[in-house]
Amino acid sequence: MKKRNPKKWLGGSVLLATLGAIGFSACSTDELDPWVLASSELVQDEGRHQFDYSGGSFTLGLKANTDWTVATPNWIEVDKASGTGDGTLTFSVLENRTSNKRNGSIVITARENSQTTVAGTSQQSYNVSQTSLLDYFANQAAISDISYTKEITRHVGSYVYCDHTLTFTISSPLSDDEISQYVKSGWLSINGRYTYFDPVPFTMKNGTVTLEFSDDDYHYLNYTANLTFRFSDNQDRSYDFVNGVFEDVPITVIDLTD
Repeated sequence: MKKRNPKKWLGGSVLLATLGAIGFSACSTDELDPWVLASSELVQDEGRHQFDYSGGSFTLGLKANTDWTVATPNWIEVDKASGTGDGTLTFSVLENRTSNKRNGSIVITARENSQTTVAGTSQQSYNVSQTSLLDYFANQAAISDISYTKEITRHVGSYVYCDHTLTFTISSPLSDDEISQYVKSGWLSINGRYTYFDPVPFTMKNGTVTLEFSDDDYHYLNYTANLTFRFSDNQDRSYDFVNGVFEDVPITVIDLTD
């Protein structure tokens, strides 16, 4: 029987271990790709993120090291929904012919690409808001040619019963059909030095509006009044006419009891 040489065996083991280590190291170096994380950055080219009902457009620059996709609300359109690398995106905000304000986010997602060494995802968002058609109407509608007449129908001491006639003119950028589609009713609040009436409703339309009402109780006789015009939409949300507050409107008084 042959005797094993322990020194020879030990030397061979060391050699195999050394070769194995060299081989593993070389294999790892060859197969390991220089992976990088997906990155993206939005560059705001135009400082617009708030729009009125008519909409508009704006652009955003995008810096990315991989493929990307764009997601938008259904009221915003984009010229490119996807791409690779740096680019410029143009967005169009559509007209908002509703009574609802809009708020939404544009989301750009850069993600790993199987054809490259990019891994992971990166997201950027950009918020956009838009006012409604009724906000525009409240800002643009004008009240003019106000006339206020009180007719005294009965005296009771220092108090009087009165019939009231108030006329005014509404001019707006919307047609009467458009107004009736979005506006439920108009409201007029009347404040005087000694009097206050519950808001008086009226039908919203372009042109002259005439309101007639009577006192339900005794009131002092006023010679001026403060008027505030408002309107509500079909969801009973209240809007103020931007230029719908009038102070010290003269009152023509006619005493029918004389």
